[in-house]
Amino acid sequence: MGLAGALGQIALTAAFMRGDASLIAPLEYTGLVWVIGWDWLLWRTLPDAWTWTGAAIIVASGLYLLRRERVAGAGRAPPIDQP
Repeated sequence: MGLAGALGQIALTAAFMRGDASLIAPLEYTGLVWVIGWDWLLWRTLPDAWTWTGAAIIVASGLYLLRRERVAGAGRAPPIDQP
């Protein structure tokens, strides 16, 4: 489990180094789905109402930021590559 976690963190760090953080960060929210799935699979439990509420706020905020960045990015000129 430790090895898988370490490799996942290395891959995530590499993704943030190579890509736009505003596009990559929302993908981290899929971790919520995985954790809920594993929780159900292993212990047959689901989060309580407060956890669902918090998760919804986090996901909605991330989606809002993603949309805002896309709208703001449409009006920007592309970056100029410098040698």
